[in-house]
Amino acid sequence: MSSKDFLETLYESGISLRELLHLYISESHEQVWDEGLQEMFERRVLNTLVSGEYLALGYSADSRGELVAIPPHRWRFLELDIIEGKAKGEDVRYTGIRCFKRETLSEDEQKALMASLAQVDTTESDTQDSESFEALNAKAWSDITLRFLKNDFVEVGGPDKKIRVSLERLDLMNRTKGKPNVAFDLLLKMAKRRKVSSKQKQSISRFRRTLEEKFKLPGDPFQFEEQRGYVPNFKIIDDRNAADERAKNEAVFTPYDDNVDYVGKAKDLESSSDSDELVIQDDLDKDYDDEDDPAGEYLGEYDR
Repeated sequence: MSSKDFLETLYESGISLRELLHLYISESHEQVWDEGLQEMFERRVLNTLVSGEYLALGYSADSRGELVAIPPHRWRFLELDIIEGKAKGEDVRYTGIRCFKRETLSEDEQKALMASLAQVDTTESDTQDSESFEALNAKAWSDITLRFLKNDFVEVGGPDKKIRVSLERLDLMNRTKGKPNVAFDLLLKMAKRRKVSSKQKQSISRFRRTLEEKFKLPGDPFQFEEQRGYVPNFKIIDDRNAADERAKNEAVFTPYDDNVDYVGKAKDLESSSDSDELVIQDDLDKDYDDEDDPAGEYLGEYDR
């Protein structure tokens, strides 16, 4: 049986997203139905798909309308329409989705399905990555900015464009556990100016190859310094908690620029002390973390 015939046979034996939702509803003994309860059941359906307990097939608008297997980790980044049997993300759309329980498949069927999932993952994400990152028009690593956003997304910036992609597009997700991986943690350390030592050489080497393959830029995306350890030659911003502007400013790494006269800038700052009269001393002594406003309350809670 061909891969196409196998998927079509499997598809016919599946149930719709709506039917999957009703399975969970029928198991509940709740007597009062409200929006909160509905949201809970819809979340349960999503978690079931993310975990791989139920696998799904659907018609992909990005694969010429062909029937494809939907990788479980991708559900984290999809907007699900259970009633219509649809799902859409930044670069993908699926219609006519049907599901089936993984444990009902034979060992051979599971192997065939896993092969199909791997093919979908490679074909779709590699094509999207290549087209997207070329559009940035970056010529060097210093042209690139990675801005980490909430909900496992990252904004990749270049001279001509900014692109919002999922962490998995940059291989920053552990697809088995469904959470950010070691490379992501190391980049966060760099953003916060914390030393990444030579002990992490293997992890850095793997991620270096990933960046080189995806961006195809000359030179090394990282450099190693005795005092600071591994340092990126691109800009990293941890913007997952954008409401806290002070924390965000502390979590920005900008590569050292040999063309900038940092000593001269420091002297200019010293010579501008005449403008200090514009600063009220009370403001200098003020403990902003104790401000009686939402920002102060947030920072106080964050510190605790």
